Amino acid sequence: MFTLGKIFLGIVVIKLTINVYRLIRIRILFNRYIAWLIKERKATIVKNKSEVIDLWKHAGISDSYIPRVDALGLGQVASYKQPLFHSFPSNLEDMATTTQKAFLEAIGVYKKRAIDSVNPIEWIILIVYLPQRFLASIGITKPKAVINISQGLYWLAGVFLTIVFALYPVEIRSAIESLLFK
Repeated sequence: MFTLGKIFLGIVVIKLTINVYRLIRIRILFNRYIAWLIKERKATIVKNKSEVIDLWKHAGISDSYIPRVDALGLGQVASYKQPLFHSFPSNLEDMATTTQKAFLEAIGVYKKRAIDSVNPIEWIILIVYLPQRFLASIGITKPKAVINISQGLYWLAGVFLTIVFALYPVEIRSAIESLLFK
C-alpha cells in the first residue's frame, strides 16, 4: 500500500532526477560548444542543436535577436536581427557571447530547480500557490482577477475540507478505503 509519504518522496526523487539530468546535459553541451569555439570545428555540436534549444526552452530562456550589419559589397550593407536559436552554433563574437550567456543561464536555472526539488520551503510555496502555478503552466498569467479568484476558491475548498475531515474522520476514511480497495 502506498502511503502519502512514499508518493511525495517519489515525486521529489523524480523531480530531482529530471533536473540533475538536464543540468548534467547542459553542462556537457556547453563544454562541447566551448571546445567547438576554441579548436574543434567538428559537427558534433551541430548534431546536438535541437537538444540544446529544447534545454534552453525548458529552462525558460527565450530566443535572443542580435542586431547584425554585414557588408554585401559594392557599397551595399545588410542590416537585420539574427535569432540565436536559428543560428546556433555560431563563432561570431557577438553570437558566441550571447550563446555562452544562454548556456550559463540554463545551468543556473537547472541547478536552482535541482536544489528547490529537495527544499521544503519551496514545496510549501508550491502548495500555497498551487492554483497560480497551475494557471501559469497552462499559459494563463495576465488576468489577475482569474488568478485571484482561483486562489481564493482553492483556499475556501481547503478550509471546507479541513472542517469536513475534522468532523467526520471515520466516515471519510471508510469511504476512501471502500473506493480504493474494492
